[in-house]
Amino acid sequence: MLEYLKEPSISTLPFRRLAERNHEHASRVFQVVLKQPAFDWERDGEKLLRRYKKRWFEQPILPSITPVGDPLARAQMGSGDVDFGDTQSGPRSKRRPKRKPGRFQ
Repeated sequence: MLEYLKEPSISTLPFRRLAERNHEHASRVFQVVLKQPAFDWERDGEKLLRRYKKRWFEQPILPSITPVGDPLARAQMGSGDVDFGDTQSGPRSKRRPKRKPGRFQ
């Protein structure tokens, strides 16, 4: 756990999620890892993250995944058939795949 805390490429998110689920459990984990029996996540957690994860506080946190609709996705993928007025994506084909003889489906 201490390696994760010291690793600059790992965001604050895993630590925050641990604490969101159970503050007391997070406190106990960090008491053992840091060898600080008085550590309390609610009191000391933010300061701990700012100490070890400085980079993650220097700029706003942006989502790592951005959802886009079908028209924008098709445009991004280079499809020449882009209709930005169509926000609903219908079925691509009404044909059913052929069944292979002797196989149950």
